Amino acid sequence: MKIQIRIMVSVSVLAGSVAIIFLAYFGFRNWYNSSAITDWIVSSEEQDTTERHRQNMEESYQILPDHILLIPDKGEDRHKLVRLNRQGKTEQIVAEEEVDSFLELNQKVYYDVWGYTGWDDEISRIYCYDYETKEHTLLIECPDINWFSVYQDQIIYVCHDSMEGQMQVYSCDLLGKNKKVLYQAKRETEDYYDCQFFLTENQILLLYDIEDTKSANDCQIAMLSLKTKEMRDIITLETWPWKPFLLGQSLFVLQEDALYQIMLEPEKGLADKKRLSGDKDYDEIACLYGKGEDLYSRNYDGEFRLLSERGNP
Repeated sequence: MKIQIRIMVSVSVLAGSVAIIFLAYFGFRNWYNSSAITDWIVSSEEQDTTERHRQNMEESYQILPDHILLIPDKGEDRHKLVRLNRQGKTEQIVAEEEVDSFLELNQKVYYDVWGYTGWDDEISRIYCYDYETKEHTLLIECPDINWFSVYQDQIIYVCHDSMEGQMQVYSCDLLGKNKKVLYQAKRETEDYYDCQFFLTENQILLLYDIEDTKSANDCQIAMLSLKTKEMRDIITLETWPWKPFLLGQSLFVLQEDALYQIMLEPEKGLADKKRLSGDKDYDEIACLYGKGEDLYSRNYDGEFRLLSERGNP
Protein backbone atom coordinates (compact mmCIF):
# COMPACT_ATOMS: atom_id res chain seq x y z
CA MET A 1 0.00 0.00 0.00
CA LYS A 2 2.78 2.41 0.98
CA ILE A 3 4.65 1.47 -2.18
CA GLN A 4 1.54 2.27 -4.29
CA ILE A 5 1.17 5.64 -2.57
CA ARG A 6 4.84 6.42 -3.12
CA ILE A 7 4.53 5.48 -6.79
CA MET A 8 1.41 7.62 -7.20
CA VAL A 9 3.08 10.57 -5.47
CA SER A 10 6.21 10.16 -7.60
CA VAL A 11 4.13 10.00 -10.80
CA SER A 12 2.16 13.09 -9.74
CA VAL A 13 5.34 15.01 -8.99
CA LEU A 14 6.87 13.89 -12.29
CA ALA A 15 3.71 14.82 -14.21
CA GLY A 16 3.64 18.21 -12.49
CA SER A 17 7.27 18.81 -13.32
CA VAL A 18 6.69 17.85 -16.96
CA ALA A 19 3.68 20.16 -17.12
CA ILE A 20 5.69 23.05 -15.67
CA ILE A 21 8.54 22.43 -18.12
CA PHE A 22 6.03 22.11 -20.99
CA LEU A 23 4.28 25.37 -20.10
CA ALA A 24 7.56 27.16 -19.48
CA TYR A 25 8.94 26.02 -22.84
CA PHE A 26 5.90 27.03 -24.86
CA GLY A 27 5.48 30.21 -22.85
CA PHE A 28 9.09 31.14 -23.63
CA ARG A 29 8.69 30.06 -27.25
CA ASN A 30 5.57 32.21 -27.69
CA TRP A 31 7.31 35.15 -25.99
CA TYR A 32 10.42 34.69 -28.14
CA ASN A 33 8.40 34.52 -31.35
CA SER A 34 6.17 37.42 -30.42
CA SER A 35 7.06 40.87 -31.70
CA ALA A 36 5.78 44.34 -30.91
CA ILE A 37 5.98 45.25 -34.60
CA THR A 38 3.93 42.18 -35.58
CA ASP A 39 1.22 42.95 -33.02
CA TRP A 40 1.21 46.56 -34.17
CA ILE A 41 0.83 45.60 -37.84
CA VAL A 42 -1.97 43.12 -37.12
CA SER A 43 -3.88 45.83 -35.26
CA SER A 44 -3.78 48.08 -38.33
CA GLU A 45 -6.95 49.05 -40.18
CA GLU A 46 -4.98 49.58 -43.39
CA GLN A 47 -6.05 47.56 -46.42
CA ASP A 48 -3.08 48.00 -48.72
CA THR A 49 0.30 49.69 -48.13
CA THR A 50 1.85 48.68 -51.45
CA GLU A 51 2.48 52.19 -52.78
CA ARG A 52 4.00 53.36 -49.52
CA HIS A 53 6.13 50.23 -49.31
CA ARG A 54 7.30 50.76 -52.90
CA GLN A 55 8.68 54.13 -51.71
CA ASN A 56 10.15 52.80 -48.45
CA MET A 57 11.73 49.47 -49.36
CA GLU A 58 13.50 49.25 -45.99
CA GLU A 59 10.10 48.77 -44.33
CA SER A 60 9.98 45.27 -42.90
CA TYR A 61 6.32 44.68 -43.78
CA GLN A 62 3.72 45.15 -46.50
CA ILE A 63 0.01 45.01 -45.75
CA LEU A 64 -2.34 43.65 -48.44
CA PRO A 65 -6.13 43.14 -48.36
CA ASP A 66 -6.05 39.48 -47.29
CA HIS A 67 -2.54 38.97 -45.92
CA ILE A 68 0.65 40.55 -44.60
CA LEU A 69 4.24 40.06 -45.75
CA LEU A 70 6.82 40.46 -43.01
CA ILE A 71 10.52 40.01 -42.28
CA PRO A 72 10.34 39.12 -38.54
CA ASP A 73 12.88 40.78 -36.25
CA LYS A 74 12.95 37.86 -33.80
CA GLY A 75 11.93 34.23 -33.43
CA GLU A 76 12.63 31.10 -35.43
CA ASP A 77 11.68 32.83 -38.72
CA ARG A 78 13.92 35.83 -38.10
CA HIS A 79 15.09 37.46 -41.38
CA LYS A 80 13.01 35.09 -43.53
CA LEU A 81 10.13 36.41 -45.64
CA VAL A 82 6.89 35.25 -44.06
CA ARG A 83 3.29 35.49 -45.21
CA LEU A 84 0.74 35.99 -42.41
CA ASN A 85 -3.02 36.18 -42.48
CA ARG A 86 -4.60 39.41 -41.23
CA GLN A 87 -4.86 37.88 -37.74
CA GLY A 88 -1.08 37.37 -37.61
CA LYS A 89 -0.97 33.59 -38.10
CA THR A 90 1.80 32.27 -40.37
CA GLU A 91 0.42 30.92 -43.66
CA GLN A 92 3.62 30.42 -45.61
CA ILE A 93 7.39 30.95 -45.61
CA VAL A 94 7.82 32.76 -48.92
CA ALA A 95 11.64 32.79 -48.80
CA GLU A 96 13.90 30.76 -46.51
CA GLU A 97 17.01 32.87 -47.20
CA GLU A 98 17.99 35.99 -45.29
CA VAL A 99 15.87 38.56 -47.14
CA ASP A 100 16.95 42.18 -47.29
CA SER A 101 13.88 43.80 -48.90
CA PHE A 102 10.80 42.78 -50.88
CA LEU A 103 7.72 43.99 -52.75
CA GLU A 104 4.57 42.11 -53.75
CA LEU A 105 2.83 43.16 -56.96
CA ASN A 106 0.15 41.31 -58.95
CA GLN A 107 0.49 37.98 -57.10
CA LYS A 108 4.26 37.99 -57.42
CA VAL A 109 6.85 38.77 -54.77
CA TYR A 110 10.15 40.42 -55.72
CA TYR A 111 12.87 40.11 -53.09
CA ASP A 112 16.64 40.38 -52.74
CA VAL A 113 19.13 38.32 -50.75
CA TRP A 114 22.86 38.54 -50.10
CA GLY A 115 25.44 35.82 -50.47
CA TYR A 116 29.19 35.61 -49.89
CA THR A 117 31.47 34.08 -52.51
CA GLY A 118 34.84 34.73 -50.89
CA TRP A 119 36.88 37.20 -48.90
CA ASP A 120 34.97 40.51 -48.80
CA ASP A 121 32.99 39.54 -51.90
CA GLU A 122 29.21 39.90 -51.80
CA ILE A 123 26.88 38.73 -54.52
CA SER A 124 23.31 39.98 -54.35
CA ARG A 125 20.39 38.36 -56.10
CA ILE A 126 16.88 39.53 -56.87
CA TYR A 127 14.27 36.79 -57.16
CA CYS A 128 10.62 36.62 -58.12
CA TYR A 129 8.26 34.23 -56.35
CA ASP A 130 5.04 33.40 -58.22
CA TYR A 131 2.12 32.42 -55.99
CA GLU A 132 0.40 30.62 -58.89
CA THR A 133 3.32 28.42 -60.00
CA LYS A 134 5.00 28.35 -56.54
CA GLU A 135 8.35 28.88 -58.28
CA HIS A 136 11.28 31.12 -57.36
CA THR A 137 12.97 32.66 -60.41
CA LEU A 138 16.39 34.34 -60.31
CA LEU A 139 16.07 37.67 -62.13
CA ILE A 140 19.24 39.62 -61.33
CA GLU A 141 22.66 38.74 -59.96
CA CYS A 142 25.43 41.28 -59.38
CA PRO A 143 27.87 42.45 -56.68
CA ASP A 144 26.32 44.28 -53.76
CA ILE A 145 22.81 45.45 -54.65
CA ASN A 146 22.21 48.39 -52.29
CA TRP A 147 18.53 48.88 -53.12
CA PHE A 148 15.75 48.02 -55.54
CA SER A 149 12.14 48.92 -56.22
CA VAL A 150 9.61 48.66 -59.05
CA TYR A 151 8.73 51.68 -61.18
CA GLN A 152 6.34 51.56 -64.15
CA ASP A 153 6.83 47.84 -64.89
CA GLN A 154 10.58 48.13 -64.46
CA ILE A 155 12.88 46.95 -61.71
CA ILE A 156 15.16 49.82 -60.69
CA TYR A 157 18.22 48.72 -58.72
CA VAL A 158 21.49 50.18 -57.46
CA CYS A 159 24.81 48.30 -57.38
CA HIS A 160 28.05 49.35 -55.76
CA ASP A 161 31.53 48.28 -56.85
CA SER A 162 33.72 48.58 -53.75
CA MET A 163 36.91 47.98 -55.77
CA GLU A 164 36.23 50.73 -58.30
CA GLY A 165 34.29 53.04 -55.95
CA GLN A 166 31.43 53.17 -58.42
CA MET A 167 27.69 53.34 -58.00
CA GLN A 168 25.51 52.21 -60.90
CA VAL A 169 21.76 52.59 -61.23
CA TYR A 170 20.15 50.08 -63.59
CA SER A 171 16.72 49.27 -64.93
CA CYS A 172 15.35 46.06 -66.44
CA ASP A 173 11.95 44.58 -67.15
CA LEU A 174 10.06 42.44 -64.63
CA LEU A 175 11.67 39.30 -66.07
CA GLY A 176 15.16 40.64 -65.42
CA LYS A 177 15.76 41.27 -69.14
CA ASN A 178 16.59 44.38 -71.20
CA LYS A 179 19.07 45.77 -68.70
CA LYS A 180 19.96 49.47 -69.08
CA VAL A 181 22.28 51.84 -67.23
CA LEU A 182 20.34 54.81 -65.87
CA TYR A 183 23.17 56.49 -64.01
CA GLN A 184 26.80 55.81 -63.14
CA ALA A 185 28.92 57.71 -60.63
CA LYS A 186 32.62 57.24 -59.92
CA ARG A 187 34.15 58.85 -56.85
CA GLU A 188 37.58 58.63 -55.25
CA THR A 189 36.07 57.42 -51.96
CA GLU A 190 33.27 55.04 -51.07
CA ASP A 191 30.85 57.84 -50.21
CA TYR A 192 28.03 56.05 -52.00
CA TYR A 193 28.48 52.76 -50.15
CA ASP A 194 26.18 53.37 -47.17
CA CYS A 195 23.54 55.27 -49.09
CA GLN A 196 19.84 55.15 -48.38
CA PHE A 197 17.33 55.25 -51.21
CA PHE A 198 13.66 56.09 -51.59
CA LEU A 199 11.39 56.14 -54.62
CA THR A 200 9.32 59.27 -55.16
CA GLU A 201 7.23 60.15 -58.19
CA ASN A 202 9.66 59.89 -61.14
CA GLN A 203 12.63 60.38 -58.80
CA ILE A 204 15.06 58.36 -56.69
CA LEU A 205 15.80 60.13 -53.42
CA LEU A 206 19.38 59.47 -52.33
CA LEU A 207 21.12 60.14 -49.00
CA TYR A 208 24.92 59.92 -49.04
CA ASP A 209 28.05 61.02 -47.12
CA ILE A 210 29.84 64.21 -48.09
CA GLU A 211 33.61 64.18 -48.44
CA ASP A 212 35.90 67.11 -47.59
CA THR A 213 33.59 68.69 -45.02
CA LYS A 214 34.30 69.96 -41.50
CA SER A 215 31.99 67.36 -40.00
CA ALA A 216 32.45 63.67 -40.81
CA ASN A 217 28.73 63.13 -40.25
CA ASP A 218 27.43 65.51 -42.89
CA CYS A 219 24.78 64.02 -45.17
CA GLN A 220 23.73 65.17 -48.60
CA ILE A 221 20.22 64.55 -49.95
CA ALA A 222 20.07 64.33 -53.72
CA MET A 223 17.51 63.43 -56.36
CA LEU A 224 18.05 61.34 -59.47
CA SER A 225 15.42 61.98 -62.13
CA LEU A 226 14.19 58.80 -63.83
CA LYS A 227 13.15 60.95 -66.79
CA THR A 228 16.26 63.06 -67.45
CA LYS A 229 18.79 60.70 -65.71
CA GLU A 230 20.32 63.75 -63.97
CA MET A 231 21.47 63.84 -60.33
CA ARG A 232 20.92 67.01 -58.32
CA ASP A 233 21.89 67.80 -54.71
CA ILE A 234 19.00 69.50 -52.89
CA ILE A 235 19.81 69.88 -49.18
CA THR A 236 22.55 69.16 -46.63
CA LEU A 237 22.00 67.71 -43.14
CA GLU A 238 24.54 68.39 -40.40
CA THR A 239 24.28 64.86 -38.99
CA TRP A 240 23.52 61.51 -40.56
CA PRO A 241 19.77 60.75 -40.19
CA TRP A 242 18.58 57.57 -38.49
CA LYS A 243 15.71 55.53 -40.02
CA PRO A 244 14.33 58.09 -42.53
CA PHE A 245 10.75 57.57 -43.68
CA LEU A 246 9.19 58.95 -46.87
CA LEU A 247 5.51 59.87 -46.73
CA GLY A 248 4.08 61.63 -49.76
CA GLN A 249 6.42 64.50 -50.59
CA SER A 250 7.99 64.67 -47.13
CA LEU A 251 10.96 62.82 -45.72
CA PHE A 252 10.87 62.43 -41.92
CA VAL A 253 14.31 61.97 -40.35
CA LEU A 254 15.60 61.31 -36.85
CA GLN A 255 18.78 63.18 -35.99
CA GLU A 256 20.74 63.57 -32.79
CA ASP A 257 18.69 66.46 -31.44
CA ALA A 258 15.20 66.11 -32.91
CA LEU A 259 12.73 64.78 -35.45
CA TYR A 260 12.70 66.76 -38.70
CA GLN A 261 10.47 66.98 -41.76
CA ILE A 262 12.18 67.54 -45.13
CA MET A 263 9.54 68.93 -47.49
CA LEU A 264 10.41 68.05 -51.08
CA GLU A 265 9.64 69.67 -54.42
CA PRO A 266 10.94 66.97 -56.78
CA GLU A 267 10.24 68.68 -60.08
CA LYS A 268 11.99 71.87 -58.94
CA GLY A 269 14.76 70.03 -57.17
CA LEU A 270 14.11 71.94 -53.95
CA ALA A 271 13.66 71.02 -50.30
CA ASP A 272 12.96 72.76 -47.01
CA LYS A 273 13.66 71.55 -43.46
CA LYS A 274 11.33 71.87 -40.46
CA ARG A 275 12.00 70.86 -36.84
CA LEU A 276 9.05 68.92 -35.42
CA SER A 277 10.04 67.53 -32.03
CA GLY A 278 12.94 67.54 -29.60
CA ASP A 279 12.02 64.14 -28.14
CA LYS A 280 14.92 61.73 -28.60
CA ASP A 281 13.45 58.65 -26.92
CA TYR A 282 12.86 56.69 -30.11
CA ASP A 283 14.66 54.36 -32.45
CA GLU A 284 12.70 54.73 -35.67
CA ILE A 285 9.66 56.22 -37.38
CA ALA A 286 6.78 54.10 -38.64
CA CYS A 287 3.49 54.80 -40.35
CA LEU A 288 0.08 53.28 -39.79
CA TYR A 289 -3.45 54.09 -40.87
CA GLY A 290 -5.95 54.35 -38.05
CA LYS A 291 -8.66 56.93 -38.51
CA GLY A 292 -6.25 58.71 -40.83
CA GLU A 293 -2.67 58.56 -42.00
CA ASP A 294 -0.63 58.64 -38.80
CA LEU A 295 3.04 58.72 -37.97
CA TYR A 296 4.35 56.87 -34.95
CA SER A 297 7.67 56.80 -33.15
CA ARG A 298 9.04 53.49 -31.91
CA ASN A 299 11.34 53.61 -28.90
CA TYR A 300 14.18 51.26 -27.98
CA ASP A 301 11.79 49.02 -26.02
CA GLY A 302 9.67 48.41 -29.14
CA GLU A 303 6.77 50.56 -27.90
CA PHE A 304 4.87 52.80 -30.31
CA ARG A 305 3.61 56.31 -29.71
CA LEU A 306 1.44 58.41 -31.98
CA LEU A 307 3.04 61.52 -33.47
CA SER A 308 -0.05 63.59 -34.24
CA GLU A 309 -0.14 66.25 -36.94
CA ARG A 310 2.65 64.59 -38.88
CA GLY A 311 5.29 64.73 -36.18
CA ASN A 312 4.15 66.69 -33.14
CA PRO A 313 3.84 64.38 -30.09
